[in-house]
Amino acid sequence: MTAIKWDDSYVVGIGVIDEQHKHFVGLLNTLYESLESKHTEKIPDIIQDLTDYAEHHFKTEEDYFDKFHYPDAEIHKLAHNELRAKVGEFAERHDNPKKLGSDLLFFLEKWLLVHFRGADTKFAKFLKQNGVK
Repeated sequence: MTAIKWDDSYVVGIGVIDEQHKHFVGLLNTLYESLESKHTEKIPDIIQDLTDYAEHHFKTEEDYFDKFHYPDAEIHKLAHNELRAKVGEFAERHDNPKKLGSDLLFFLEKWLLVHFRGADTKFAKFLKQNGVK
């Protein structure tokens, strides 16, 4: 595993969403650093931070869905709900903190690549067509 470098492939072109995505990458790197430094006692707090972030970020996106009547809102909300459920599962696990953290990081890295570059890019294109920057 390596830390995630923010690059232009994550940019969707909507300021508030890009800033929130950067925060998400920062939380993933905090998890990575915790694992690398063997400070695994921090992992439950990081999971809570990820949970809190997800709620804040998803509310931002879902408010846009409602305001602009995004046609794929229900599909996008399903993806959000899947992440909420999966992070909740990680929060309930009580196995070895290093394994828990590694499993979570692996899952979230994959999710980030698929969701940011796929669903969020499509959603951002729709927002831009409606004048959002």
